[in-house]
Amino acid sequence: MIAPTPKPPGGIGRPAGPDTPEGRHLMQRVLAALLVDEALDDLEREWKKRK
Repeated sequence: MIAPTPKPPGGIGRPAGPDTPEGRHLMQRVLAALLVDEALDDLEREWKKRK
């Protein structure tokens, strides 16, 4: 049987886990999006209170 070719770290075929630069960047983007979403929800609640 032929052994599979090893994939390069962080290359195609390897998920971007939290221990890779790509994974950390992705997590930062996800967390930033969640913070923005929460801030917009807070603003919307305040706006509805003042109407």
